[in-house]
Amino acid sequence: MLIVSLFLFSGFISAQQEKYLRGVAAADLKDYTSAVDFFTEALKTSEIKPLCYMARGKAFVQMGKAEEAIKDFLEAEKLKPGIGSYELAKCYARQGNIENAVYYMRLHLESPYKVLESEIKKEDAFSNIEKFKDWKNLWQKEWYSKSEKISADANYMVNSGDNMEAVELINKELLHFPRAHELYIARARAFIALGNQRSALDDYNTALSLSKRNSEYFKERGILFSSLGRDKKAADDFTQALKIKPEMFELYLLRAEAYKRVEDFKQAIRDVELYLQFFPKSEEAMYVSGQVYYEYGEYAESIKRLTPLIEKNSKKPEYYQARGLAYFEIRELDAAIADFSQALDLNPELAETWHSKALARYYNGDKEGACRDWKRALELGSTSANDYLGMYCK
Repeated sequence: MLIVSLFLFSGFISAQQEKYLRGVAAADLKDYTSAVDFFTEALKTSEIKPLCYMARGKAFVQMGKAEEAIKDFLEAEKLKPGIGSYELAKCYARQGNIENAVYYMRLHLESPYKVLESEIKKEDAFSNIEKFKDWKNLWQKEWYSKSEKISADANYMVNSGDNMEAVELINKELLHFPRAHELYIARARAFIALGNQRSALDDYNTALSLSKRNSEYFKERGILFSSLGRDKKAADDFTQALKIKPEMFELYLLRAEAYKRVEDFKQAIRDVELYLQFFPKSEEAMYVSGQVYYEYGEYAESIKRLTPLIEKNSKKPEYYQARGLAYFEIRELDAAIADFSQALDLNPELAETWHSKALARYYNGDKEGACRDWKRALELGSTSANDYLGMYCK
């Protein structure tokens, strides 16, 4: 079995960042008290203090500790102007402090961290100050460029299913804004929805040539590469995204799946084990772990990973199917048959599970039962069952 150290972050996560990442994970799990403790520890030595202050401030907000949150956001703002302004505007708006809310929203809108106007309009924190003159006056100025507005409109169209209209709009506007990376991304998303993956990939490539450190773009292109069966390219993109933003935890699992498909099992195991150190109760990660160890030929370890998953959730037929396959490989045939049977109790329409159960029964000396199961598998559409019926059930 491969032993994985906490610090095996594929070479780009420092030990100093561990506490920060543990804090982010705790916050994701809504354990805000632990998150604050981790961020406080990270602040003692971390080279990413602005991010730590921001993350701890957001945890304080969730805990209802507004003043502590404001202090942290102000510290972040001192270290990296603009990074804390949006959260400060929200905090002050909740308190009804119009002057400070407007001041920090203005700083935010002038910063490179500016969020979409639609996101600001939907933010509940600002609902109680929208009627005030100073807030209305703030929005008299045009804070968003034409290309930013067109991108927002196009993404809205994509989300509404109007993909061709989005493509036509962007095609026209790219004549005027050929270096607007956000337009290429919006069109790529429309192309994906239209099934035009080749054109989507071209747009992602262009967007990343214009915005080389955008973790979200790398993530989206990586997912597209995976859908195209180009898993090595996908893994490379997920790696680039994680170098920029290592707290994108979902990418460790996506990269593990990509590595598994290219049979780089050691890297896949490193990624899934790393994820499990932060989210040890994640069913998805436990399942992926069992699958990776199975593909790697570590059948006993696969069973070891899948058993607590089944104890945690006994209603998923795929969990029993996966463990049954591992039992079959080590010729614990009674256990394999029991797992396949349980999977079929939960979903009797699984053709390949009927086929797997038939194989186990055949090797366990139950030819009659195996033939019945192969017949059922064939009825449900198993392509391989017909061959086995011809060979063993004449």
